[in-house]
Parts: sequence; C-alpha cells; structure tokens
Amino acid sequence: MNKIEESCKRNHPKAFIGNNPKADGKSQTYVIMEITKPGFARPLATGSSAAKAWKALKAKDEAHAKSLKTPVKPPKKTVVNKLKNILNSFDNHTCIDYVREDLIIFKWSEKGRGFGEYAFLKGKDGKWSIDNECDGRECIKKVICRLIDRLPLRDKIQGDPNSGKVSK
Repeated sequence: MNKIEESCKRNHPKAFIGNNPKADGKSQTYVIMEITKPGFARPLATGSSAAKAWKALKAKDEAHAKSLKTPVKPPKKTVVNKLKNILNSFDNHTCIDYVREDLIIFKWSEKGRGFGEYAFLKGKDGKWSIDNECDGRECIKKVICRLIDRLPLRDKIQGDPNSGKVSK
C-alpha cells in the first residue's frame, strides 16, 4: 500500500478498490468504493489505474479539507454586540424594594452595566452586612448615592440653596 492509498484509507476506512472492465475487454476503469451499509457502496473516485483512482480520491479529500478551512465571516451582530446593546438599554435606576427591621433590599439598573439588587442584612449579633453580588464598595456607593440624589430633602439646610430640590 503506497502513501496516497494509506492517507485515503485513514479518511475512508471502509473504502476498497474494484475494477470495471470496459466492453472492448482491453481497458478497464478502477473505482474506489466505500461501503455505506451492508450490501451497498458508493463510488468515491475513478481512474484508469489503481494509483490514479487513489490520487483522484486524495485530491477530492484535499479540496474538501481546503473548503472547510476557508474563513467564515463573523455575523455583523455578534453575541457580544447584542449583550452590549441590552446593557445599554437599561436606565440608571435605583429603588428600595423591600424593608424589614433586619433587611433592606435595593434594586438597581445601570446603563452599560446591567441590573441587580443589594441586600442589607442585620445579623444575629446586631451588625449589618451587604449581599453585594460581587460588586465593590464604590459600585454600591454609586447606586445608593444615585437614590439619595433623586430624593427631595424634607428640611431646608441652612446655607444650601439646593436643599429640598431633586437633582437630576
């Protein structure tokens, strides 16, 4: 078995070669067949000699492999772009969702970042902690301060002309 035949056998382990005599009785065509199911086979390549038939099959395999390697253009809207669009569709919003004597939940959304909630929990020892959803202190401060900035102050603060007004 030559190298070409060996490489074809690796790609087509059920392949075999047969010859098909022509009507004149002198020349024949070699056909490489592949068994598809018991009693059935499909032709893979032909040639005037066994070597030429194997070479024809190898050429078909190489052309197929090359067609698979051609770069595929990525779609214009990738998953990352779609995710960015979703995150940018959120408004900057913070609200108090639930209050109990040992629990306060703030729901928030932020343009370009997403949404979530922070739970302020009072433990059995009387100390408060925050379920921060892996956000840092600065992120939490930003969200809570945004809520405070949107709420009007009830009492006027001496020397502050903006007290009692809602900032935007």
